[in-house]
Amino acid sequence: IEDTRYYKLDPMTHSMPYLADGAEKLLTTIGKKLQKILKKRGYRCHRIIATSMLRTRADVGSLMKVNGNAAKNSAHLYGTTFDLSYTRFNRIDMEGKSVNNTEMANILGEVLYDLRDDGKCRVIFERNQHCFHIMSEK
Repeated sequence: IEDTRYYKLDPMTHSMPYLADGAEKLLTTIGKKLQKILKKRGYRCHRIIATSMLRTRADVGSLMKVNGNAAKNSAHLYGTTFDLSYTRFNRIDMEGKSVNNTEMANILGEVLYDLRDDGKCRVIFERNQHCFHIMSEK
């Protein structure tokens, strides 16, 4: 996985930028839907930031030492799960109204809520890690 116009990858210290096809399509869909809502509401365009993707068992083991949410049988082991920051976004243009991170997080939450209701994903809100943990259903 590489940066696109819909999402940006954070430097990944405990994972690798890899997703199975269904998860990659979901990530793109989330970014597209977010940008569509931003445009409709007159806000500046932003990309979502992916903070974690595929992990090896060694990655999980080292992460368990520093992250209370890390689990031995992590969903990140299968390439179907990724994390998205809800406190940081990547602005990609200056056209439109400024939007704060709280509103951005709410819009991202709306997108994820709708996709979850459509059976496209499962979502866990991770308060301590400041991310949405998203598992693709395809």
